[in-house]
Amino acid sequence: MTMFKKFNRRPDRNVSIIAMALFMQMSGMSLVGPLLPLYIKHIGEYTPGQAAGWTGAIQGITFFMGALFSPVWGNLGDRFGRKAMLLRAFFGMSVTMTLVAFAATPAWLFIIRMVHGCLGGAVFASIALVSSFTSEKRIGATLAFLHTAILAGNIGGPFLGGILADAFGFRACFLITASILLLCGVLISVFVNEQFTRPVKEATYSIRDNFRYFFSNRQLPVISLVLLLVQMGQMGLSPVLPLFITEIYHSKVMVSTVVGSVFAVTGFSAAVGASFWGHRADKKGFRPSLLIAIGGAALLFLVLPMTARLWQVYPVRVATGLFSAGIMPMLQSLVALNTVAARRGAIVGTVMISHWLGNALGPVCTGSMAAAIGFRASLAFSGILFCAAWIVAAAGIEEKRMEEI
Repeated sequence: MTMFKKFNRRPDRNVSIIAMALFMQMSGMSLVGPLLPLYIKHIGEYTPGQAAGWTGAIQGITFFMGALFSPVWGNLGDRFGRKAMLLRAFFGMSVTMTLVAFAATPAWLFIIRMVHGCLGGAVFASIALVSSFTSEKRIGATLAFLHTAILAGNIGGPFLGGILADAFGFRACFLITASILLLCGVLISVFVNEQFTRPVKEATYSIRDNFRYFFSNRQLPVISLVLLLVQMGQMGLSPVLPLFITEIYHSKVMVSTVVGSVFAVTGFSAAVGASFWGHRADKKGFRPSLLIAIGGAALLFLVLPMTARLWQVYPVRVATGLFSAGIMPMLQSLVALNTVAARRGAIVGTVMISHWLGNALGPVCTGSMAAAIGFRASLAFSGILFCAAWIVAAAGIEEKRMEEI
């Protein structure tokens, strides 16, 4: 219980509703995420290596389009309201996820997920909206609360998705996720209030202005590079790990359920560890806490390809979740601490280009490597990326305490 006492006040209704929507969204998206390579293999009768390659390309284009549109949506949010951007994300993803359920070929999946990337970004739209009405003294705790909701959504989704896929097929899972995203949009529309006053033309900033501000700040490019490397390593697992698990599982019974359970235990441990890292960063500093979290995750990512049995994968992934849980909220807090409040929404969108690019490049790299040189080498590549992230963070990130603002 002590970890929850670090929140000085209960989150207000807006934050609570947004957190609930993010929890539901991540539950739905994590329900189908680990199933994508298995779905591609099912509809196309592809080999595991070919399925990994297609999965990498499909996930890569999704996140590449997200990177392309992230600063655009951030800029429009500052001009017309962040709530509108959040509704665009939820309703748009609901439509594209429905289309995924009826895709007959990987090529159609590629096109649909391209549109999905253009319209998505609910997490970052939520960060921009919450940051717009949260005081600087509580920004760290509030973002940690949202991140805990996101991680909690990853707990049951993969396991439930595996069970549903084995029982009812893959398409039912995609339709369930589309329904969840639609419900999230309705909740935000009805219950979240935004006190937004459209700025006069002279008080607005162009996308070019935001990029100038970004590059004039010494810390933001470094944080973005760390974010890029971490996300490449994290998302690089998605097209490879499910197929790697099926390779060492040595059974054809309840394969989707087993794959989902591995992702579920990772999400559970991450949700448990998020509050610890938030408390530690507030007490002992963001930089040292970030270095420990990235370093521990890097070591565990390098251990993963050495596993030879399914039971060995579980403790490695549990420990990975505990360390990786603190990385994203600490990086987000550092972005907020290094950005003036008037530009925070747009700069979040600018920094998140690195997040989207990492999500895009990671699956493409590891998916291609898996098809060419095998699963274990591609999994080890993720660990190397985390090591590079640790080096950049150690060399470039400076500690910035709240009282220095």
